[in-house]
Amino acid sequence: MSGGPWSFAGATPLDAELALALRAAARGAELAREGAGGALRAERKSLGDYVTEVDRRIDAAIAAILAHTDLRIVSEELHPLDPGEPLPDDCWIVDPLDGSNAYIVGARRELVSCMLALRLGGETELAVLHFPFSDEVVFAGRGHGAYRGAERLRVDPRIELADSWIALNHYGDLQLETDRFAALARALRGPRGAMLVTVDPPGSGLALSMLGAGNRLGAVLHDNNPRRRKQEIWDVIPPRLVLEEAGAVFLDGGGRRYRPESCELVLAARSRRLAETILALA
Repeated sequence: MSGGPWSFAGATPLDAELALALRAAARGAELAREGAGGALRAERKSLGDYVTEVDRRIDAAIAAILAHTDLRIVSEELHPLDPGEPLPDDCWIVDPLDGSNAYIVGARRELVSCMLALRLGGETELAVLHFPFSDEVVFAGRGHGAYRGAERLRVDPRIELADSWIALNHYGDLQLETDRFAALARALRGPRGAMLVTVDPPGSGLALSMLGAGNRLGAVLHDNNPRRRKQEIWDVIPPRLVLEEAGAVFLDGGGRRYRPESCELVLAARSRRLAETILALA
């Protein structure tokens, strides 16, 4: 990991928590790289959704580091919420290995990440994403901006749909695909659609690509079905803070700011104008 330790521009009360989260995510990334070197045995949680022992090992290692804060830990594999339980106002949120399916099959592993967020008083105050296979680190603090290492990140909103690349993230189980997602996917490939539409391996890292130079990724569209949520709180809370702090938008299918506890279509886009253009297609 190049550079570091990092802090937000100017001292903030979050610097100690950021250092802890960076350390926890770095340990997770180390375990992800180690695990990728051997034969990965995948356990199917449901159709199109898999987990490995590496996911659980990372979850446990991150939890051991964060345990010193005495805050509750909510994580995908080892510390999930009970059915119907609301998200606590004060907690750590952990996705130990975002993009597990891509990790297992070796597809676009550079998009796989270990993601953490700190929630205090009902607000997401801090987020860290560590990408094990590029060793890139992205983090954000509410009101303090988004960073890649020491570089401040700002999205360039000046892009039209006709000139854009739009990435789709669909269910592995076709029976769960929603009508709205299917309609938008078709419309985006129509005469009023995008220059390029792709279906990419699921992973929150792809949306952060719109913060960099050298590509025209304008938006990422994620399906979500109440019958079986695809975008859980640990999938959306860390990247939402990073993208919003960089000036992008993270919306639901109605054009509202996405609420992590909801189960609606997710649209991350460079600008509200571009997002509304996309949603108006269907």
